[in-house]
Amino acid sequence: MAVSRIPVELSARIELMRITCIVCVVCVHIPSPFDVGQQFSSSPIEFLYNFLTFALFRAGTPTLSIISGYLLFRSFSLSDYTAILRKKAQTVLVPAILWGTGMTVLLFLAQKSGLIERRIFDLVGGGPFVYIDAVFGISHLPFNGPTYFLYECRGPAHVSS
Repeated sequence: MAVSRIPVELSARIELMRITCIVCVVCVHIPSPFDVGQQFSSSPIEFLYNFLTFALFRAGTPTLSIISGYLLFRSFSLSDYTAILRKKAQTVLVPAILWGTGMTVLLFLAQKSGLIERRIFDLVGGGPFVYIDAVFGISHLPFNGPTYFLYECRGPAHVSS
């Protein structure tokens, strides 16, 4: 099965949509005007913030997923399946593990020096499972929470109280 190329015009549209969605995802994480300070908060500003954040910008993540799925299946061929898996492991899994491990090491150092309390992850007094849980989010969100979606195949991570 030959891999067909995406036309240049369609590729440019997809790239524009990807950039727009990435900006939307970043905007979702902007603190609310009320959190910034009373002087920046008013009813129209809060309405605009809530509309953009909870209505418009929340479409960025699912749209990025659809684009990624389209591009993955567009490049899919049965004879090249191992190459696709190898590429995804290199571009998604390895960076996620490296970031998760690096953040966990920083948490360990901060806990060991007494800068951060030991709440969910007690890395100083915990065993190997605590480290694995902090990196991969097996029983909690991983310590590097924004990357948990890279590991998840069972739905949203379990968050215990």
